[in-house]
Formats: sequence, C-alpha cells, structure tokens
Amino acid sequence: MPEEVASIIEAEVQRLAVADELYGHWRNNGLPDSANLIHSHGISYLCALGQAKGFTPLLEAPSPDEGPYGHAGEHVRSDAVWLSRSSLRPAMLSEFERYAGAEDEGKLQAKMLNLLLACHRWNAEATPVLAYWTKGARTLPQHEHLSTMFRHGCVTQAGERIPGRAETPLFLQFVLRETRHHWRLWQIKRRGSQA
Repeated sequence: MPEEVASIIEAEVQRLAVADELYGHWRNNGLPDSANLIHSHGISYLCALGQAKGFTPLLEAPSPDEGPYGHAGEHVRSDAVWLSRSSLRPAMLSEFERYAGAEDEGKLQAKMLNLLLACHRWNAEATPVLAYWTKGARTLPQHEHLSTMFRHGCVTQAGERIPGRAETPLFLQFVLRETRHHWRLWQIKRRGSQA
C-alpha cells in the first residue's frame, strides 16, 4: 500500500490533474490568504485526490484512542486520511500547514508528532504525509530533522516518550504564487530525502 500511495502522489505532483479538475479556481485565480481558507482547500484537495484514486477520504479524522499510545498527547486528528475501501484501514495520514520560514519550524514539528501518534494509534502501515504551503520558493524546513523525529521518536509536551516508526514520511511543498492579491497553487514539489 505505501508504494501505491507514493505512486499516486508522484503522478499528481507531475500533472496536477485532480487539482486542475476540481480546484481550477485555486490553480488559476488563486485564493485570498484569509482565515483558514488555504488550509481548508489544501486538506480538501488531499481528500479529493484519495477519493479520485479509489480510497474513502476523511477530513479532520480522529485517530482511535487505542494501543499503548492511545492516550499519549492530546486528542489526535489528521487533516486528511485515505481509508482502504476493503479494510477501512488508513493507507495515508496527512497534515497540512503554512510554512513562512524558520519561525514555523515548531508548527511543523507539532504536525510531525501528530502524524507519529496517528500512525501508532491506527496501528497501520499508512504513508505519513507532511504537506506545507509556501508563498513562492521560501527557505525550506528542516526535512531531515523532521524525518528523524518520526523515525526515532520524540517526547510530547507532557513528557511522554513516543517511539519512532519505520514508515518513511513524504514531504510535499505546495508552492503558491501571487496573482492580484490572491495566492494560486502553482506547483507541488516532493521534498526531503525521498525527493
């Protein structure tokens, strides 16, 4: 399943076919950077991609409070999840966040912790995806540090030690360009060591 998810994402990154078909207004005219409008479009688009490829998508999906880490950290919700239609187990768990520079590293680290906890709670070999959007080609986040957090584990704010996972996180940069005070989805790039 991880190879299938990676293949689907790679094909979409190359062509942006689902983005063009369902989110042409974001691709062509852009969106204002107000409230959580870009965030809502990003997670909806990730769900739409999963649905177009035969998965059951969920927005803001809560992870089960099960297993040894079922109650570690806060409540865990993933921004977008793809469930296998046959097993209803997750094939992809994702988070989507703004990245404007080094001041946002903490937000991405919190999202990576959320992905790690979600993988433990679902107890599935789902592909973890950390997607972030930038205005133009900004300085990139510390992908290797974020990958290390996932592989080797980390500590919650309450001091709970969470072990790492074997899955390889995928990083997606949604690059937005300004058009008449709106931000249009220009391209998506795979980032990090797997790029």
